[in-house]
Amino acid sequence: MVDQCRKCGEVLNDANWYPSFRGRHWICNTCWNEVQRQYREKHPRIGRAATAKQKLKVKRLALEKAGGLICVNCGCDDIRALELNHKNGGGNKEKRAIRLSGSRFYAAIAAGRRSTDDIDVRCRVCNALYDTVIRLGVKGHIVEWNRSNDGPNLKPD
Repeated sequence: MVDQCRKCGEVLNDANWYPSFRGRHWICNTCWNEVQRQYREKHPRIGRAATAKQKLKVKRLALEKAGGLICVNCGCDDIRALELNHKNGGGNKEKRAIRLSGSRFYAAIAAGRRSTDDIDVRCRVCNALYDTVIRLGVKGHIVEWNRSNDGPNLKPD
């Protein structure tokens, strides 16, 4: 028996059929891409919104486990600006070694699969400043979170 696409009738083979579809979706790549395009046109924001909401939930859990929803340096509490900082550096090396993307890294921490002993919470500005001080030895900057204008003020020492 020859497997055929249920939409166009094309014979299905390794070149035109996703391996993960075998046994579940009897549809060729071309027809599948068209089905996906039509769905995205009909539901333009549903997939992105759900993903963004889930990522924010995971980020919140990871930040809470790593020390709270506040920058350890300046006190920023805007979750959009907060991120995890490796206290001893080497964050990119770790992510590459275990092949973790940023969101998977946060998910591993949120699920308790990754220790938070060597991690703290910093805003993007303070994290960049920390990296500059550690790697380049440039010192003399202070970051202060000013809630009145919802942004950090950079002041020379």
